[in-house]
Amino acid sequence: MIGFLALVVFATASFAQIVVGQMLERLRSKVVFLIVSAIQIVFFSLFIGTQDFFALFTALFFMLGAFGQIPINDFMIGKMAKSEFRASIYGVRYVISFAVWAIVVPLISFVHLNYGFDYLFYILICCALSIFIAAASLPKKLPDTQNI
Repeated sequence: MIGFLALVVFATASFAQIVVGQMLERLRSKVVFLIVSAIQIVFFSLFIGTQDFFALFTALFFMLGAFGQIPINDFMIGKMAKSEFRASIYGVRYVISFAVWAIVVPLISFVHLNYGFDYLFYILICCALSIFIAAASLPKKLPDTQNI
């Protein structure tokens, strides 16, 4: 049953990528990034200490924020990187992502075993807050390589 509920959360949250893609077409990427990271902060905070259906409901919303962030990163690379470097930049991004995951997965296990499940969400709140601050420091309009 837990696997099925996780499937429902992930499958539903994956549609956030479509919604965020549409938002990126209409709004500035900075605004979309701030919205998505704020969603993560709010729902990571609400998840602490929850159980049952409220936990499922809250998990759905913080996963909407997490999945919604994926197209923002790709959009920003696509807009700011010159076409001749874009493939290399995407490659470096994915190598860094996989390297970070190789470190993060054992750390999650360590934190969970030694400090408990809720402590993981305190760490996620700090990460989402740092992303929010970084997004707030972005320029209002991204540079466009087509006009350079």
